[in-house]
Amino acid sequence: MNSKSDHQDEFPRLTGPYLGQKPPGLIPEMFAPGIVSTDDLEIEGVFSPSMDEFYFVRQPQGKHPKIHTIQCKDGVRQPTAIEERLGELSISTDGNTMYLGNQFRIRTASGWSEAKSLGPSFEKF
Repeated sequence: MNSKSDHQDEFPRLTGPYLGQKPPGLIPEMFAPGIVSTDDLEIEGVFSPSMDEFYFVRQPQGKHPKIHTIQCKDGVRQPTAIEERLGELSISTDGNTMYLGNQFRIRTASGWSEAKSLGPSFEKF
C-alpha cells in the first residue's frame, strides 16, 4: 500500500507493534515511511485499542481521500481495506465503533456496518 500501488503482493512484511516501526519517543519522526507516510497527504492515523488494526486517511493530489486499514493477521500486518472517507476518522475506546464525522459504523462479525447518521443534532446545515 503506497502512493503507486494498493496491491497486497507489494506490501512489505510487517510484524510487531506499531507496524514494525520503532515505538514513539519524545522526538517526532515520520511514521512508517513508504508504507503509511508517502508523498501523498496522510492524516488521521489511529490504532485500534487492541493495537491489531491501524486506520489512516490518504489523499493523493487531485483525488478523493480514502480510509486505509492495516490489520494484524497471523502475526503479520497486512492491508485489508480501502474505502471512501465520509468524515474525520476515530475509533471508540472499545474498538467497536468507527466514527466518521457526523456518521458512525458498528463492528459486526463480517466487518463494519454501513454508515449511519449520529442524528439530527450532528447533521450539516
